[in-house]
Amino acid sequence: MKRLFLEFVMSLGFSIIGFWFVFYSWYYFLKQGIELYFFGDKTSGLSGILLGIPLGGILGILLAQKLVYKTKGWNVFGTAMALILSIIGCLFGIYMMDEVGSYVIFLIPLLVAMMCLIGYHFKVLFR
Repeated sequence: MKRLFLEFVMSLGFSIIGFWFVFYSWYYFLKQGIELYFFGDKTSGLSGILLGIPLGGILGILLAQKLVYKTKGWNVFGTAMALILSIIGCLFGIYMMDEVGSYVIFLIPLLVAMMCLIGYHFKVLFR
């Protein structure tokens, strides 16, 4: 249980770091935000949500596996499932932002971290 909690916390932390890294690197440094007005913001915010949060979440789980628990092999199936489920979680988060309001943006990293954890341990959960 401590292992799952540590992976969840690292996934959540790195998903937030991934969002801010993608958002600031694309929007402020490279100035590649397309003038597509979506939810009252430009697409740089969406690129941070759709790219930074899933990759950061998966990176957090992989760092917990490799650096803290020192596992030998790579869980390729789990990593692919975590990527697919985290992108689905991001799309669901964007849908929630559209239907409920933009204040649910704080729930998207929690949702994606949980989806990454479920995807990474998919084989264990459904044995």
